[in-house]
Amino acid sequence: MTRTPNQPVPECLYLCSQCQSVCIPAASSRVSVSLQQCQSVCIPAASQCQEPLSEPVLNVTCNKKDGSAVIVCSVKKGTDPKFSLVWNGLSNNSSVIFIHAPVNGNVTCTGQNQLGTKHTQMSAFCPEPLSEPVLNVTCNKKDGSAVIVCSVKKGTDPKFSLVWNGLSNNSSVIFIHAPVNGNVTCTGQNQLGTKHTQMSAFCPGYQESNRLTIHHLFLGVICVMYTVLLVCMVRNLLRGTIILKQG
Repeated sequence: MTRTPNQPVPECLYLCSQCQSVCIPAASSRVSVSLQQCQSVCIPAASQCQEPLSEPVLNVTCNKKDGSAVIVCSVKKGTDPKFSLVWNGLSNNSSVIFIHAPVNGNVTCTGQNQLGTKHTQMSAFCPEPLSEPVLNVTCNKKDGSAVIVCSVKKGTDPKFSLVWNGLSNNSSVIFIHAPVNGNVTCTGQNQLGTKHTQMSAFCPGYQESNRLTIHHLFLGVICVMYTVLLVCMVRNLLRGTIILKQG
């Protein structure tokens, strides 16, 4: 069968649908198709050939300052790829998304072109920096002791140490016997950094509370004595006034 010069050669069209890079070399090995015929068909057609996508690749970049993340999806090869990203069920028709802290979930990337669709999925996690440590001092009114607790409102995997009047303790909670009067420093840290906070702590001791109670009792007794004395003086004055009137 004789083909006209403008009639496509089926073997060439098949090769062009695969890729321009293999068209001419492969066609030249076919005895039934001349190299000149393949060139005339494949070179114009190659501009419209689609290359299938490689597997999508996900890249997660964590921001150490605020714990946010940028997630990017890409392919190493493929013609005119279109992307969509799904983060914890929320879809975005883009190859790049920004995630606010805390970053902990699953991300799926879908890449597609005219030749097909590819998917890839992974878990993403970014450590969150610590907030400023907060110190809380609870005094025991019975014995004047104290419990000191250090905590943070947010932050991934915090580790704490407390220093009370120069004595260090690798814990977030310490118990202080009476008398409680000094300075406490809390240090919180994780893989992103370290934060400190300091304050003075004071609790009235048991003996001091007793002294205050005795002092208040003593003042009360004195007030009662003065009241009784005043009542007696007023009563005596009234009696003297009555006697003078009767006289």
